[in-house]
Amino acid sequence: IIFTATTCSSEELTFTVGHAAGDPYKWTINGTVTNTGDDFVIAANSLAAGPYILGVYGESGSCSSTLVTQTLTITDPSTLTIDTGLTGNAVCEGESFTITVSDTQSSNTTYTFSYGGAGSPQTKNSSTGQVTFTLYGGLTAAGDNYISVVSTPSGGCPSTVTKTVYV
Repeated sequence: IIFTATTCSSEELTFTVGHAAGDPYKWTINGTVTNTGDDFVIAANSLAAGPYILGVYGESGSCSSTLVTQTLTITDPSTLTIDTGLTGNAVCEGESFTITVSDTQSSNTTYTFSYGGAGSPQTKNSSTGQVTFTLYGGLTAAGDNYISVVSTPSGGCPSTVTKTVYV
């Protein structure tokens, strides 16, 4: 079994084997047969975070091939929060402000800050689990009042957080 040993709980996983003479394959998770066939799809968010032993073996009549296994580690995306520092998340049209993004993980991560207006998006790297962005020139009342940050860790699961800022 060849695949990325660590993956996100929010991703769909697909495993496929070629078969000889139409022999069926049985797929196991932690020793329990969960699927039969050449393909095995694990739906997004169907496994909780943690380690699993994924296995596959073939059957032909009364004979079975050797069970091949691989450890699969499922991780959950981190949790992001945005602090605008604004009372009631309200700002005057065109007023600059700074946001602080906090992340429950602190690996080497790229953060992308998006908003409606000039200068979007902004990107920064951090390995502390916290990063700040300044929105110079602010927002206008024309509906561009949603701000969003996407985290893309070098290892792990990406996350997104969106916040409304009232103009």
